[in-house]
Amino acid sequence: MHGMDINDLFGGMFGQGFNRNFHTSYKTTITVSLEQIYNNEEQTFNINGPRGIQTIKISIPKGVDNGTTLRYENIIPNAVLLVEFRIQPHHKFEKDGMNLYSTHNINVLDLITGSSFKFRTISGKEFDVNVPQRSEEHTSELQSHSFISYAVFCLKKK
Repeated sequence: MHGMDINDLFGGMFGQGFNRNFHTSYKTTITVSLEQIYNNEEQTFNINGPRGIQTIKISIPKGVDNGTTLRYENIIPNAVLLVEFRIQPHHKFEKDGMNLYSTHNINVLDLITGSSFKFRTISGKEFDVNVPQRSEEHTSELQSHSFISYAVFCLKKK
């Protein structure tokens, strides 16, 4: 097999070549908010690359899960950047897959006599929620037609 590149051999066998340009990989963890995930925002951060400290800007994938690691090629020249996403705890919502959960406390009298309250989703949409008379603690669902703005909230006795 004189004169044959092993990468060409494997590339031909598996229908793809091995990319020899990426010799180095860098790994970092960034912390993002639920609002950043919902709005598909960009995150800027610094990383110590081959040419010193470099400023990197990436788009936060909509709906990314806590602990997900994504691979970005050529953001750093001739290198691969692995970014692990960590989601900050939110004061109102908890994320579970593509659903957001929220708990709304209500007093016992309001459960007995009936009540209503306004509920705002992470997208800013506001809903009027009616609590019928003689209600028990229960779970209700609100669904918006946008991505990850499906809210599930639980009524809890105060």
